[in-house]
Amino acid sequence: MTAEFSIVSVRRSRIQQLVLEGDTQARTVQSLQRDINRLLSTTQIGITLSCLALGWISETIVSSVVVTRIFAPLHDVFLLNSSFIHTIAIALVFLLVAYLQIVLGELGPKTLALRYSESLARSFGPLSFSISKLLYPFVWLLNHSTELLLGAFGIQFSDEELFGQVTTKELQLLVEASPVQSEDQEEDRQLLRNFLEFGEVEVKELMVPRTNVDFFSMDGTYQDFMSLIARADHDSYPVMNQSLDDVRGVIRLRDLAGAIASNKISLDSPMSDWVTPTAYVNEDTAIQDALYLMIKIDQKILMVREEDVGGTAGLIHLTDILSVIVNNPDEPEDESTQILFR
Repeated sequence: MTAEFSIVSVRRSRIQQLVLEGDTQARTVQSLQRDINRLLSTTQIGITLSCLALGWISETIVSSVVVTRIFAPLHDVFLLNSSFIHTIAIALVFLLVAYLQIVLGELGPKTLALRYSESLARSFGPLSFSISKLLYPFVWLLNHSTELLLGAFGIQFSDEELFGQVTTKELQLLVEASPVQSEDQEEDRQLLRNFLEFGEVEVKELMVPRTNVDFFSMDGTYQDFMSLIARADHDSYPVMNQSLDDVRGVIRLRDLAGAIASNKISLDSPMSDWVTPTAYVNEDTAIQDALYLMIKIDQKILMVREEDVGGTAGLIHLTDILSVIVNNPDEPEDESTQILFR
């Protein structure tokens, strides 16, 4: 149990680092991680055999120790039936064995394996690998039986898929461990660090609150729109109908460029024809999901919905999201990545 949990839970990036340093024990651990089915089958054989042995030993204890030496006197003192005494003895021994199995055979080894995964994996790796070689016919039979069972339910599993999974935490550790020899490399590392932290940021941390958003009225004219542009220099403006909670879409300057260049729009022209639909996201939406939605609907602005009342909490702009990756959180934003609000 300790070997299985330690080898499965130890960071693969750390094992790879040790392998590159020439650690032979780590190379064995990596071999087992890449063939995880072999490890699981080997440890399961050991666990099953130990449980069977434990049951046989407990039965011996019941018959030779508990019944004959401990409960036998009760038969004479309290005139208890022999079958009743045997039943009580079996129940008590079962509870004791179950308790020891849970603590000593499960919880204890698993806790140790999770806490000292690297050292235990390197210690038990060679032994587990040798046992898997020794029990190869049984391991092969168990692996193929499991594959047939999973295949009957349409489940496909491969060790390569499992081994190829790298967590964000592992990537962050690799970035932090990489040597930095110049300012440019430090900037690159900061960019990678920001990118890896990208998925942990929620929309509410970057959104422009509704009180700072420049809304445009649905019944406004081109002259009204130009006045708004003169006051607030953005590339897109959310359009509201009767209230800030009733946003009908967005007007984008790029959509007006052709009409302005060909003089097809006048100062009195209504702007409702230039409204393009947008979408709402919740305040707790991950910004990576917001970015995917922006790409899907071809829109730089998304409206943010309040969690409690469902009204408009504000908006999030594409520039806000990109600023998370480009800017160092410890440094002030430059003008090129300022969030768009007044």
